[in-house]
Amino acid sequence: MKKFLQTVFLCLVLLAASGFETIWAQQLEDALDSDTLAQHDQQEATLLLSLLDGSLISWQELLTQDKISIIKFWDPWAATHCKPCQMDLAQAAERYQKWKAEGSVQLYAVSVGDTKLSHDFLAEQSLVNAFPVLLDEHGELQAHLGVQNVPCLFIFDRQGTLVYDGRTDQRPYEQVLSELLGASE
Repeated sequence: MKKFLQTVFLCLVLLAASGFETIWAQQLEDALDSDTLAQHDQQEATLLLSLLDGSLISWQELLTQDKISIIKFWDPWAATHCKPCQMDLAQAAERYQKWKAEGSVQLYAVSVGDTKLSHDFLAEQSLVNAFPVLLDEHGELQAHLGVQNVPCLFIFDRQGTLVYDGRTDQRPYEQVLSELLGASE
């Protein structure tokens, strides 16, 4: 009887996995559908984002500054409990200071958690003014870019075209950034 139940369980797991694959494939097909792309473009035009300092920026403004744009999603709760996450943000701040001086790259750190926790964490780490922080408490930008897990990183070229997608791209993002910076010199 135990072996039978194990076999049934395995079959259910495999069936569920194939169902998820089918659902994922359908979602991908839907995303490529022209109507869906038109809706996506319309959402982009109206997406307004809050910064930690209280100012607002539209998605289009974010990507039309004639700079390479890095969008880096992070979770303040995880960062408060994760040393590698803290080090990653500190390193991003150091790199951003160099890019900012060169005028070549704009970094936006997108906090997917509580605004107060984000501010408290950044203040504790002396990172409040290290780079612009976008607030995504309700997940609008996550949904817009299809972000399921953090950390996650996207790179857009100077024309606002997505050139690195941290959800699927296997290349190190530093390689992509280096190629973009090399092409602009």
